[in-house]
Amino acid sequence: YPLIPITIGVFGATEAKSRAHAFLLSLVYVLGIVVTYSALGVAAALAGGLFGSALQSPVVLGTFAMMFMALGLSSLGLFELQLPAGLQTKLASSGGAGFGGALVMGLLAGVIAAPCVGPILSGVLLFITQTRNMLLGVALMSDFAVGMGLLFIILGTFSSLAHKLPQSGSWMDYVKTFFAVIFVAMGMRYLDRKS
Repeated sequence: YPLIPITIGVFGATEAKSRAHAFLLSLVYVLGIVVTYSALGVAAALAGGLFGSALQSPVVLGTFAMMFMALGLSSLGLFELQLPAGLQTKLASSGGAGFGGALVMGLLAGVIAAPCVGPILSGVLLFITQTRNMLLGVALMSDFAVGMGLLFIILGTFSSLAHKLPQSGSWMDYVKTFFAVIFVAMGMRYLDRKS
């Protein structure tokens, strides 16, 4: 969240020739996010299809339950899920200004943003793995990507709004707590199915 204005500046939306150019740069950036997340949705659906009958196993259901519980605890701040710092730096330095840079940055945004959206993203991927539905996987992950990228499109197009973003604070903790409750409830559901 705090890096949104910096990201918009890196792919050039703040120095765009016109508002339409800034909009297109932002749209290409979000398209990169959509492509990455859609590919993850397809991979999750295929992985779920490979393990079809295993999903009825108490061990697999218990593993899913523990993963959702861990995601909930992570959302509550008990520990953080993140990539090693060196890899984050290398990924963040990729891309550059212009349409090509915006696309590359968008393609890598899912990995760069992993510490922020990791628990939610993992939960959606776990759900897709269970359903084994590729179309649903692409739809859910595309929606997730567009939802995540909508703020980039708005702020990239109207870059003067970037300084009007609300400051991060306790409201973000409430959002994380809300998702933590959902993850724990899903984990309990898997534990219930296991017994």
